[in-house]
Amino acid sequence: MNICAGKEFAYFDSIMTLTYDSLLLYLSPDKDEDQKKYLDDLRSELVISQKKWEEYMLCNAAYVAREYEGGTIRPMMIAMQKTMDTQARIAALKSLRGNF
Repeated sequence: MNICAGKEFAYFDSIMTLTYDSLLLYLSPDKDEDQKKYLDDLRSELVISQKKWEEYMLCNAAYVAREYEGGTIRPMMIAMQKTMDTQARIAALKSLRGNF
């Protein structure tokens, strides 16, 4: 079960990475020279928010799994929480693209 939960997280993590990279590419300054500074700023903010989100995701998973400290189910609970948070991040990134 731990292995399956880890594989599920890896799957959604790869989808999130593709979604994030796609959004960065979409916000490429080459897209519209008239909006270069605006797009550069958006890209910078997106990079910062992604790093902060990754920190949050790791801290949140550790917090949720603390209840299972010392138990064999702990790695699965960490992976499951990371998966749930990653699915939410994918949805958020997709909705951001719709705003531009």
